Amino acid sequence: MAVDDIYTKVLLHFDGTEGSTEIIDESGKEWGEVNQAQLDTTVKKFGTASLICDGVNDYVYTEEREDFDLNSSDGAVDFWIYPTSLASVGVTNGIWGSSNNTNETGMNIHDDGTLAIGVIGTNEETTEAGEIEINNWYHIAVQRTDSGGHTRVFINGVNKIDTTTDVWVTPGEIMKIGAYYRGSAWCSFTGNIEEFRWSKGVIRYPGTASFTPPTTPYGGSSATSYRTQMNSNTNFW
Repeated sequence: MAVDDIYTKVLLHFDGTEGSTEIIDESGKEWGEVNQAQLDTTVKKFGTASLICDGVNDYVYTEEREDFDLNSSDGAVDFWIYPTSLASVGVTNGIWGSSNNTNETGMNIHDDGTLAIGVIGTNEETTEAGEIEINNWYHIAVQRTDSGGHTRVFINGVNKIDTTTDVWVTPGEIMKIGAYYRGSAWCSFTGNIEEFRWSKGVIRYPGTASFTPPTTPYGGSSATSYRTQMNSNTNFW
């Protein structure tokens, strides 16, 4: 399977064998793993496996940073998560993040089930509490448009965050999935992550309208159908 189109800068299906640490990116980027991040064939949304993180400073990462800067570009980040534990009070579960050595842009889940995105500890935008519960699959889509600087977050196809707050920083040398480093402490995800896609130069889901999350892996018919929606709707924002 290949990437959807020229805008797809990361496409991770997280398929493979139980316990494998081989992470294949259809875009050709190289990914490494830290600590216990590995493939899990028991819990998966599509294909043969998903990425499992145990919440103890484990994640996968790439040092190829040039495609992750969405400060002045349309872009989208969409993926599936299956959290198996929420953080303790006052701590967050980091889903992905990248630091510029001063601040870190990332997405995380608070201990009360709030989903948050932003410059960690500075300009976070959040959903209401209880949006995320354990042992359920959630499709998360983040959209950023350079026109007006909108950032929108959809959970299972429903728009939950709509902001013009600057929630992005220029990425650092490492992009992490499954954790981010906040000040002097790790914020690590506990659960499974599936079908992680990072797009630059395109909006994947039109406007604020609700949509049905993909029913197939990215790179297949779902990508084509969403591009068709976009082409038929000129009022995205």
